[in-house]
Amino acid sequence: MGFQIAIDGPAASGKSTVARLLAEKLGFDHLNTGATYRSVAVYLHERGFSPFSAEKEIENALKDLKIDYVNGRVYINGEDYTEKIQSPEAGVLASNFARLEVVRRHLVRIQREICDDKNIVVEGRDIGTVVLPNAHLKIFLTASLEARVERKLKEYQKRGLKVTKEEVEREL
Repeated sequence: MGFQIAIDGPAASGKSTVARLLAEKLGFDHLNTGATYRSVAVYLHERGFSPFSAEKEIENALKDLKIDYVNGRVYINGEDYTEKIQSPEAGVLASNFARLEVVRRHLVRIQREICDDKNIVVEGRDIGTVVLPNAHLKIFLTASLEARVERKLKEYQKRGLKVTKEEVEREL
């Protein structure tokens, strides 16, 4: 078993920045579990599913799904989803699909497989309690809502997305 570091906290609290820098410094792999949720949500949405679709149909769609997380990029069945998951809409889709037990169960299993026997820094929600409850080190980051809104707003603006402070605040 490798050394696992779990970084948890609310959206835009700095998890990605801290996880990436820590993984680089230690020479560890890095996994952003939020990216896996956003990718699966976009994948399902592209295929006509919604959070209100029959759970059995969603489960069947997920059955042959292969997720790879390589150098910060997310691939589903070999297709790079990294750019597709950068929009606020992808975040909303992820939040809605993540409410489904079938989606959570499937992704937790995949995330554990990705982490198995690796020295890895894993970031996301419920990492230290659900995904890696036995992680060697657990970190919980916090930040004020104002700081989180500013951080997320800058991130979207950097990508050329036009969003208002109010939209970002509602998202968070």
